[in-house]
Amino acid sequence: TAKFKGGAYERFDAVGYADRIGGDQDNLRLSEQRAAAVRTYLVGHGVDAGRIRTEAKGESESATGEACRKMGPEGRKNRKLIECLQPDRRAEVKLTPR
Repeated sequence: TAKFKGGAYERFDAVGYADRIGGDQDNLRLSEQRAAAVRTYLVGHGVDAGRIRTEAKGESESATGEACRKMGPEGRKNRKLIECLQPDRRAEVKLTPR
């Protein structure tokens, strides 16, 4: 975190994502929460809040692509599908150097 505090980076983009299970609005809210959690973490480790931008992508930009398409019914009870979609439930930080 010393590099972050010292200003080696101009901007931090915290981007949240969600899997495809659930409604669009719920997934957008979950991805907003993930991005906000990253922002809170960075601020807690000394990064100036003014340098952090958050963005929510919802279920767009899936990390799993077509890999989980034919795994049975879409729902929270389908454990096999839930495990397959885990990489879609994420937050990423993109750093912009000075």
